[in-house]
Amino acid sequence: MTTERIHRRVCVAVLGAACGLALPCAAELVYYLPFDNGSTATLTNYGSVGGTGTAVTVSGATPAPSTDMYTNLWGSHSEYFPMTANGQQGGRIDLPNSTNQLRLTTSGDEMTIVLWLKWKGPDSRSDMATQGIVSTLPGSLNTGWAFTIYSSGALGVNIAGGGRNTTVAITSNEWTHIAMTWKSQNPWGDTLKFYINGQIAADNLGGFGPASAIANTETIRLGNLPGTWFPVNGTMDDVGLYDKRLTSGKIRALYTAPGVVKGLNLGIMNQLFTLYDAATGTTTITLGGKQKTWRYATGLTGHAAGDTWTDGTGAVYIQLDAANTGVKYVPSGTAMCLY
Repeated sequence: MTTERIHRRVCVAVLGAACGLALPCAAELVYYLPFDNGSTATLTNYGSVGGTGTAVTVSGATPAPSTDMYTNLWGSHSEYFPMTANGQQGGRIDLPNSTNQLRLTTSGDEMTIVLWLKWKGPDSRSDMATQGIVSTLPGSLNTGWAFTIYSSGALGVNIAGGGRNTTVAITSNEWTHIAMTWKSQNPWGDTLKFYINGQIAADNLGGFGPASAIANTETIRLGNLPGTWFPVNGTMDDVGLYDKRLTSGKIRALYTAPGVVKGLNLGIMNQLFTLYDAATGTTTITLGGKQKTWRYATGLTGHAAGDTWTDGTGAVYIQLDAANTGVKYVPSGTAMCLY
């Protein structure tokens, strides 16, 4: 399994090459933390800015590696974010090289946050209504942004002191795939979307402002809001931050694909997204200790964007848009399913 997890570094290199083609540059995976390298816990960032995250202890609460994982991702560790005894403070992980990343300060700036979360629910020791998942907010809450979860289980976002949230709630104590996409623009429009297990939980939250998040130099933090307050009280895995909005088909595929083929985590899926964005060619991934070649695919009928399925002969298909295109793996010279 070590090979599969380390292979994520290759995904970033392939993505950079794709951007050099005469094609629109695909979304760049700026931060990717799987919290392991296949066998050992690590805070290494396998995204494009590199570096290693820093675990910060607050009043005795320190994020720690956990073996409680969404098993279809494979790997060896997730990361647990605990609370302190007062239920209002918690440790965090500071992302490396992040004081000028994903600021959303200019109209047109975009961002996607995707991750698996096992939320323990609201804590009885705390009166907090909001818990932080990923944040750049300072203590004053007047600059930056934060992806949050409410005590009801609804997802939310706070941009420079204002907020919006879903009416759909996640279930506590089970692994859930969640995502948020955001575009800074003026006039306001269809700029903010939330996803739970691949399905849109809120759409077109227009009227939400300001158009940009207003510059600050806060480090991007995992696990609380802001700084050391309002901890998430749960476990995360496969955390990714992109500098563009992923399509709804790609976000849904991040949820469906591991359920069909174990090991198709974000690092590997990002390589398949790159193949799809190139609209031609093949790419080889290492999965289950074997190299497997995937192809750009067209004419995928009878399915919706984000679907992942097999045809009973060992072929695996991932449709990534409503135009019946995506990627496929077809075993060469055999009808036996290799997964």
